[in-house]
Amino acid sequence: MLYGKYRTNMFKHEMYSENAYCNVGDSLQGVAMDYIYSQIPIDEKNVRYIARDGDYNDEPHLGETIIAAYGGLFQTVKENRIPLPAEFTPVFISTLIFQDFFNQYPELLKYIKQYEPVGCRDEQTKSILLRHGIKAYLMGCFTVCLPKRIHKPTDGKVFFVDTPEELNPLIPDGIRQKAIYISHAIPFAVYPVTVEEDIRQKEIAQEYLDRYRDEAEMVVTSRLHAAIPCMAMGIPVILIRDNFDFRFDWVDKFLPLYYLDEAEKINWNPLVIDLEETKEHIISYIKKSCLQLPGAERHLVELDNFYSSRDKVMPNKMIHKKIDNLFSSLKKTDIAYGIWGAGAHCRFVQNIIQEKYPNAKLKVIVDKYVKGSLFGVSIVTGNMLPEYSIDHMFITTLPGKSEAITKMKEIYGSDAEKHYTVITSRVIC
Repeated sequence: MLYGKYRTNMFKHEMYSENAYCNVGDSLQGVAMDYIYSQIPIDEKNVRYIARDGDYNDEPHLGETIIAAYGGLFQTVKENRIPLPAEFTPVFISTLIFQDFFNQYPELLKYIKQYEPVGCRDEQTKSILLRHGIKAYLMGCFTVCLPKRIHKPTDGKVFFVDTPEELNPLIPDGIRQKAIYISHAIPFAVYPVTVEEDIRQKEIAQEYLDRYRDEAEMVVTSRLHAAIPCMAMGIPVILIRDNFDFRFDWVDKFLPLYYLDEAEKINWNPLVIDLEETKEHIISYIKKSCLQLPGAERHLVELDNFYSSRDKVMPNKMIHKKIDNLFSSLKKTDIAYGIWGAGAHCRFVQNIIQEKYPNAKLKVIVDKYVKGSLFGVSIVTGNMLPEYSIDHMFITTLPGKSEAITKMKEIYGSDAEKHYTVITSRVIC
């Protein structure tokens, strides 16, 4: 039998045309899957690799079934990562779906149905699939399976990983003296990403993990895939962001989700979290599914029951607040609007507006790199924006925020601030 793994940084198409960065957290998922496969165990000689978005050209087709523990992520119809090539049989784990597009593409739903049950990373994905009659369970992210460290450092450091600058004045002096500030954004040496570059980035991710394991007394971060791997290794973690989207709505089982505007509530002496039973269920599910052994689904049921008994935190609280404030100030809901930035926050903003203010009309999306259309409207560059008549612009890109504000000032002059709202987070995930 052959088994599949995915190369976390390789895509069929370039995502960006320049200034491409790797999120170390993406590569950490590859490291975690290597570890899980070692526990099954699966011999590397029996592994075939697939690109993150389903492209398969690493090996010639051998005519054999390849079972892949596939952490699928589906954003839009054009970017969906299913179906996989015919030789792959997916075991869906930690699956994440940004939006429900299955009514338009029932063949994708049929494909998932063929390989149910689905282990979902978050509540939203589980709800979407259940709504369409797919057997789905909440299992969280498989990066919780990384092994717990054996020794705690005697003179440990406190790693601040992509934390907001506004947090710095609130850091206790004793912790500040041990602080090391690092980022999970690493530039690609080669782009589009080659196999060699993907391997290099995974080696960098392993170096980050080794450093956290050997040196960290505590980790403070805004990154999901810094918090979870460190928590798995037995390191106390503080998770703080200006916004928590739906991808975090399982982590609240383990960690407080500290919003930046509530930073005074932080407990600077967090406990080590016991994840060993959770790890056992995830690894057992993947093992039994890949080896086609009976009893796999029971582990998903146990995980789902475990996560269901928690105090749930409302996702995207910051985004809801900013959108509600804007519509309240306008005193009308039938506005024409645009969104600057075609990334994750574009989707969050659009989904919330559609749900709460259905009379508002999206007219255009602006993005410097992404082309085509989204939500049924054109994606254009900033210099084309004057061709569109809009009442308000939602700026959802952090890298492009300054450019967007400059363009709004060109169009609206001294009244520009009345015509845009900035809705960004420090980092995506």
